[in-house]
Amino acid sequence: MCQALEEVAAQVGTKSITSVAIAYAMQKVPYVFPIVGGRKVEHLMENIEALSISLSPEQIAYLEGILPFEPGFPYTTIGDGTGYGNLFSWAGHFDPWPVQQAIRPAN
Repeated sequence: MCQALEEVAAQVGTKSITSVAIAYAMQKVPYVFPIVGGRKVEHLMENIEALSISLSPEQIAYLEGILPFEPGFPYTTIGDGTGYGNLFSWAGHFDPWPVQQAIRPAN
């Protein structure tokens, strides 16, 4: 995972994989607010730098493809938010809502 973060960091023009990891967490789904910390000024600067990094959908997909992830129960039953799972489809018809996008930095 660190090698993948280093590759993406080189693509976006930064040396900090911490900044890329925070940017990834913030841009993956809406309403994510990472709790960050640090002991040095350099850590604070990396956290602030993450706010200006904009990852492309290809870069996000690349980072997600590095390690497999199975969310498990209850997400296998109710769905992941991109559609309705089997449990809801048995209950009736639902009008689809657009999937809300994560907030991205303005360039």
